Amino acid sequence: VLDAAVDAPGVGAVIVAGEPFAVAARSLPEGALLAVEPSLDDGPVAALAGYIKPGDAVLIKGSRSTAMERVARAIEARFA
Repeated sequence: VLDAAVDAPGVGAVIVAGEPFAVAARSLPEGALLAVEPSLDDGPVAALAGYIKPGDAVLIKGSRSTAMERVARAIEARFA
């Protein structure tokens, strides 16, 4: 999944969050990722939202167990 995201046309940056993706990200080439946040605690979630700029298209992908809606809420709050 990460290889496809990094190689997709038009993708400017890939940010991964959570321990499983942080481990998987180690196999990607140097410079392929903008950021890796192994934890989804409040600090890292806010840091992830900080990478997003006005006009960016964002895909948030994750299982319900990883509570990715926290990332969506942090992004929304950043631009509210």
